[in-house]
Amino acid sequence: MAKTKKVCLFIVEGVSDESALSLPLKNFIERNRELRFFQTDGDLTTRDHISPNTILNEVGDVVERFLRQQHIRISDLARVVQIVDMDGCFIPDSLIHELIPEDGSVNVVYGPSEIRARHISEIQNRNHQKQGNILKICYRKTIKGRVPYSVYYFSCNMDHVTGGNANMPYEEKVNQADDFAAKYMNDPAGFTAFFESVFPPVERDYKESWEFQKEGTHSLERFSNLYLFLQSHLPG
Repeated sequence: MAKTKKVCLFIVEGVSDESALSLPLKNFIERNRELRFFQTDGDLTTRDHISPNTILNEVGDVVERFLRQQHIRISDLARVVQIVDMDGCFIPDSLIHELIPEDGSVNVVYGPSEIRARHISEIQNRNHQKQGNILKICYRKTIKGRVPYSVYYFSCNMDHVTGGNANMPYEEKVNQADDFAAKYMNDPAGFTAFFESVFPPVERDYKESWEFQKEGTHSLERFSNLYLFLQSHLPG
């Protein structure tokens, strides 16, 4: 009987995240591994009642739901990778300003050095919650006991990194994600070069890449540390 391949699980927020990354990332998964995704239908780090005291359990519950859905065991996991959008969460509260939209459909606008929001206090509170939860998970090395675990970020969000627009409408998100995947699905060198170009100006070190995000307005600027994952899984 053939040995079952171990699974590299990517936890993402939604369909456009998976669409953008799934095909290009297959080139970076070892032959004895299988890439799979699980969508959380939104941002775990800002979900009601999730705090630094509970966030690791919540991520563990996501892993459990994936295992049940796929009918596999924890021992079948090679590693778990979580993708998070920064959403400007580490900027000072003073850089969140009032938004007076032309219509009622826009509540938040992300800029290069500020956030504009219809309800300033809501975004401030969201940022505080997100900060605490991200700081709890970003340096964690394992999940569910001994499964290797790491967290990679997109700032201000994935659309900002892959499409250059932090305020992309939903319909555009979907199309842009598909275009990004099509561009790089058969070009691992180009995919790697792209993420190297948006890596922050620090040493190629996981901890330093996260320390950088906590400074100033970097969590609003166009950066991702996913290059570190690609670098450690370069195709031979």
